[in-house]
Amino acid sequence: MNRHWILRRPNALIGTVLLATVVVMAIIGIVGTSFDPLALSYEDRMQPPSWKHWLGTDQFGRDGFARLMAAASTSLMVSFLTVAFALSLGSVVGIISGFLGGRVDRFTMMIVDAFMAFPGILLALSIMAIIGPQQYGVVLALGLAYAPNVVRVARGTVLSLKQKEFIEASRALGNSELYTMLVHVAPNCISPLTVIATSIFGGALMSESALSFLGLGVPPPAPTFGGLLSDARLFMESAPWLSIFPGIAISVALLGINLFGDALRDKFDPRMNQL
Repeated sequence: MNRHWILRRPNALIGTVLLATVVVMAIIGIVGTSFDPLALSYEDRMQPPSWKHWLGTDQFGRDGFARLMAAASTSLMVSFLTVAFALSLGSVVGIISGFLGGRVDRFTMMIVDAFMAFPGILLALSIMAIIGPQQYGVVLALGLAYAPNVVRVARGTVLSLKQKEFIEASRALGNSELYTMLVHVAPNCISPLTVIATSIFGGALMSESALSFLGLGVPPPAPTFGGLLSDARLFMESAPWLSIFPGIAISVALLGINLFGDALRDKFDPRMNQL
């Protein structure tokens, strides 16, 4: 495969640029800006975008640029942790289920099918309603909601690999089942899991924004994309900048993730290698 595949594919290039933009926003949110995103200033309430406040201020005088950067860091961190949790749980369960087969596989898939009977966002809403709004609760809820998809992908990959000659050769050499799974099976699951990780990341970002918008996500005062949109609901006409900029940020992030995910799918698809 050409190592310059990003430059050769427009969707990869555009997706990378958009994702890099959002990552830079998150880094700025971590490093900090000239304004504290949580600092109140009643003299600067509801100010439109200006040289002093690039993205305006909200009803409490908080700087819009500082809050948007902080929201990017919070939302991306939650989404990243969600992907890490879903991949870790789902890949382990899927590889073990597919490799062992039999009753273990049937029991595992019965549980997975039960989870997948519920829409992911509905399952996450149910979990958050029980444990209450908290940052790591969002990671747990969304991770459990997306893990069944990872289980299915990992299991399907393992089922296509377990009868291959190199697996039989590993068994013939006397290697244990655990060794064979870790050394020969798991590395071959990386490509499909990488592709689904981008899909989960986009879904987690959207779901986290939805949960925060409903008041069930990361609790205030921590800014999030969904939280900023929720705060702006009452000021759609009088202060449209409060909703426009977070909406643009979410759109840019999701578009970048989807384009980059499509490029990864094309890269790892054997049918696309000759292009």
